[in-house]
Amino acid sequence: MTHLLESFRCATIAAQGSCRFPSGAAGVNACLAIFLAFAVTACSGDNNKKTGGTGDTDDSSDNANGSDDSSGDDDSSSSTGADSGSKRDADGSTMRADSGFIDAGKGTTDRSDAAAVDAGGKQDSSTVVSSGECTRDAMKAAISEYFDALTAHDPSMLPLASNVRFTENGETMMLGEGKVWKSAGMQKFKRSALDTESCNSSTESVIPNGTPPTDTVYGFRLKLQGQEITEIETIWVDPQTGWFPNPQGFLSTADDDWETELPPDQRPTRERLQFLVDKYFRQFGTGGCDFGDGCTRFENGFMLPCTAAVSCDPTDPPKTGGVMVPRLYILDVEAGIGVGFVMFAGVYTDFHMFKVRNDKVMGVHAVLASATSSGWDM
Repeated sequence: MTHLLESFRCATIAAQGSCRFPSGAAGVNACLAIFLAFAVTACSGDNNKKTGGTGDTDDSSDNANGSDDSSGDDDSSSSTGADSGSKRDADGSTMRADSGFIDAGKGTTDRSDAAAVDAGGKQDSSTVVSSGECTRDAMKAAISEYFDALTAHDPSMLPLASNVRFTENGETMMLGEGKVWKSAGMQKFKRSALDTESCNSSTESVIPNGTPPTDTVYGFRLKLQGQEITEIETIWVDPQTGWFPNPQGFLSTADDDWETELPPDQRPTRERLQFLVDKYFRQFGTGGCDFGDGCTRFENGFMLPCTAAVSCDPTDPPKTGGVMVPRLYILDVEAGIGVGFVMFAGVYTDFHMFKVRNDKVMGVHAVLASATSSGWDM
């Protein structure tokens, strides 16, 4: 398992150096061919000796000891959500910062209503919000407010919990600091998954950022408790040095309908969504199963067929361990979107979104950026 991930890491570095900005079908095919060639040949031999073992990840150490270190992950908690009709407390009690920067480094997550996590890192998908009600409208409102505040470069516009925690590419920092909050423009594209049981949302987007403004792939997770945001996890993809950054790829999918609530007879169950996420990651390389016709994968906007470089092992994924172990699942049954958060290949903080309809995976989108950890593996 470790050798596979280390080979992927080496292939990634080599392929990026050879073909960083694919454009059009020819570019995609050329880069895919380069990647596959390097995956087979670039890192042959004892990779741990070449790298000093630095390719070992939290997930791969999981595999060695057969347990998952994510059982204490704050992200596994199921929390109360905001009422759909209220963005702020009526009495004004929702916390706001007096300045443009919020000290998110000292915040801790309340574990009192944490969801059960099994030995394999899975959240108990039967766990529901323990008090109050988390609604899709509340999460949609929080996402809209987040974009408004980001564009205004003013985190004080958000309904923040006093213990809010903020990370950017795995680093804990003050909300308002980092590579995006001071220079982001209005979002050009967004797509979200909403999990009303855990009150987590996951959003992929494209925003102009920097000077001069450059289209940038940007992903984030918001967790609500009551009417406040308690966790903000962000991933921004460097337009120059990120993993094949191609914002135009995501923009080209704007008309693909992922978010409309599916008719009940076309919806997957929570268990099915989590199974598909687990299978993809825990059996990575051989867990690409149940793809529908025309399924397309976009990794930071880099487009390739869902079946590229993966096969389908018909056996069930392991209950514990595996190639990569998701630390958090966001399961949107109504829209048919499953999301898994991992440290991809040990060197990228990552989430993958899987669109499922009529029991088939119709699309896979990923946002990932270089990081030493997710910042949430606690």
